[in-house]
Amino acid sequence: MSDAAPLVLGVLVVCVWLAGLVALDVFTPDDVRAWRRMAGLRGYMTMRTRIERAADRSHWVGALRDALDIERLLAVALRRQTAVAFLSQTAALVLGVFAVLLIVDAAARTVSGAWPLAPLWTLVFAAALGPLAVIELRRAAQRARKEVSRTLIDMTMMLAVITDSRGFQLDDAVRMLGRCADAPAVSRLLSGWDRRLVQLTHPGTVELYRALGAAYRIPALRLLADAAAAANTGISEQQVYTGLAIAMYKDRLADARVRAARSRVLITLPVAAMLLPLLLLIGAPTLSAITGGL
Repeated sequence: MSDAAPLVLGVLVVCVWLAGLVALDVFTPDDVRAWRRMAGLRGYMTMRTRIERAADRSHWVGALRDALDIERLLAVALRRQTAVAFLSQTAALVLGVFAVLLIVDAAARTVSGAWPLAPLWTLVFAAALGPLAVIELRRAAQRARKEVSRTLIDMTMMLAVITDSRGFQLDDAVRMLGRCADAPAVSRLLSGWDRRLVQLTHPGTVELYRALGAAYRIPALRLLADAAAAANTGISEQQVYTGLAIAMYKDRLADARVRAARSRVLITLPVAAMLLPLLLLIGAPTLSAITGGL
């Protein structure tokens, strides 16, 4: 009976995992999921699942969500998920991997007569997927931030031209240049910003860019909003955006110099470590002769 306990536990875990997939609307038709996504993009309230309603009433789920800042990371990574859905999917993945590992481990014990791996280690390996999922989400958010910042810095000189002489509005110019630069993060951020983080009904360009820069923690957007506010006071767009481009490129040059200095240090240390055995080989005979003479 004790040998069958891991198999029973594995079957129960798989059943719970499948029930979680059903509760998360994984098997919902694509058209229904698309309509719900469109309603969310338009800012309309959608019907929450039972798991989301239960998680909102749970204190420890809310504390975990706030500590990891999942809402902001999902919004910056441009993923149309809620924090509860992300945590639920991660938990379902952990349970599924744990069930598979446990079943494989139990099957190997049935064949060989001994546990190839302790059942506790299967739980440890499966639980490690949770932190890995959060780390991957943080890296995705960081990549999206870097892409938006780099694209905005690169387009400031062109903004100075097309907004001054061509008469383009700043919002239209940023969208057009973002599409030309093959930077989907910029277009998706400005057209489908998350209304859970930025709650503006009819924002202007300056207010929207400032709110997005503060919510998504992108300093380039806030600098661009300040430049647009200065241009609205009557200063020439060419002068404002050219000065902004020069300031941003100076910051980028300073960051490049810092990274180059760190790279030189990282290169020097291995080279010095490689020279130590050579110095020992050269100095060993001399040291031996000195100590022998003494």
